[in-house]
Amino acid sequence: MREAKFSSRLFPHLILVLGLFPAAWPKAQGQVRSETEPGVATIFWDSKDSRGPRWDLSEEPGLFLYLEQLKAKRPNDKLVYIARGPLGEVAWYLLAIRDWLINTAGVKRDLVFTFDGGREKELRYQAWLVPEGAEMPGVAALPPEDENSVIEFTHYPYQSACEYCGIKGGFTLSALAEELRKRPGRKAYLEFFPCNNGVGRGRFTAARREASEAKRILIKQGGIASSRVLVKMKDDRQRGCEARIWLLPLRPNSSPGR
Repeated sequence: MREAKFSSRLFPHLILVLGLFPAAWPKAQGQVRSETEPGVATIFWDSKDSRGPRWDLSEEPGLFLYLEQLKAKRPNDKLVYIARGPLGEVAWYLLAIRDWLINTAGVKRDLVFTFDGGREKELRYQAWLVPEGAEMPGVAALPPEDENSVIEFTHYPYQSACEYCGIKGGFTLSALAEELRKRPGRKAYLEFFPCNNGVGRGRFTAARREASEAKRILIKQGGIASSRVLVKMKDDRQRGCEARIWLLPLRPNSSPGR
């Protein structure tokens, strides 16, 4: 797993300003635009027009289009990313895209904005160019969260042979720590499923190693109390080499099944 770095470089403050813009999910333009109307906020990239987000963010075509426009024509335009989907998918993606833009692509920190647009079954995101003085795209306020609810945060593969598994895993743990800090009444419940190769107890070796490392990262780097990080081993051959994460109420004995 790529280790999550809780620092100003890899773990910048995630801007999730909700409730300021009461509009619904903005209507997509349906295509990538190489030209935008001056003075008007414009969608230049919509994930529904692609094969979905890649874990290697440097391969996002929309990012290169944005950078070309930003540097050559509109150096003071804001870049606004809005994502909808499962909580964990939105959290890790917005964190990762912000990190890539600021720390790899060199975009000024005060020109990058990320918003949680709400829950959907699958991750979807839009990127907007917003000129100086133009109105920001609308994002509806999220409904109040039931403090006693069980939230399925996300899942990710941890198999070392997967080229981008460590990237997603690292950002997922960073995002999980951020969500736990915003929710002091919750704890993380991580289930690790062993890979399907191997036999007997040896199948659990890699899963235990990954579970121990994930817990260490959340506690030592993320600053989360050990009492709020629970790790369990589960055996399901349909979920080999996978970690599943839940946000549970802080009450004793709470679990995904209760």
